[in-house]
Amino acid sequence: MADVLAVSPHLDDAALSCGATLARWAAEGRDVLVYSAFAGLPEQPFPPAAQRFHELWQLHDDPVQARRAEDEEAMRDLGVTESHGPFLDEIYRDAADEADVERELELVIGRLIEVHRPGTVLTCSALGLHKDHVMARDATVRAAVSSGTPLMLWEDLPYGIWTRELPPLPAGRSWGPTVITEADADAWKTKTTAVARYVSQYAMLSYRETPIEDQLERHARTLARGSGVAEQVWTVV
Repeated sequence: MADVLAVSPHLDDAALSCGATLARWAAEGRDVLVYSAFAGLPEQPFPPAAQRFHELWQLHDDPVQARRAEDEEAMRDLGVTESHGPFLDEIYRDAADEADVERELELVIGRLIEVHRPGTVLTCSALGLHKDHVMARDATVRAAVSSGTPLMLWEDLPYGIWTRELPPLPAGRSWGPTVITEADADAWKTKTTAVARYVSQYAMLSYRETPIEDQLERHARTLARGSGVAEQVWTVV
């Protein structure tokens, strides 16, 4: 059983986007399960586009397994339980399979909700419109609405640093009020420790030589009402 089910598109998205909130909930004694959907293990030969990412990550033989190991350490830091989905990241899968993947993902998330009966389901808002983020969000929204489970959408980071435009939700759903959650020093430190576990992603996440931790903190200070740091989620109506 889990009090909170967080559906993360990729292995680093939950920590980057709402790591301080997850850490605070865990510290308060809530059982949090983070399901990273697109964490399936691809078979070789890898597509050329994937190979270019592997070069950037400096991972070659078994890149997703290495990234899973990073995620396990990060989730341990946050005090939550991780679960890695079987679905392939966009860089590995055939575009012809997209519709089947989304249907199966919705079924999997529905089963997770049925088994764990969480009080809250949390997933990405799909800011930036990454294909995997949109697919994970839409599948989660439909599964949560079908079960009647309260749902929140986190601000996808670092995409939210660059864009504030909220993408359309699945038919029949609308954006609800924004919830700003300020993070105390312990929760923020835990988040930055967890983010640092994703060593393979550092080069990709750095922007103009600014480390990702500095980008996140600068953005979090713009959200906080006072002099602290905060994270942002939206409700769905």
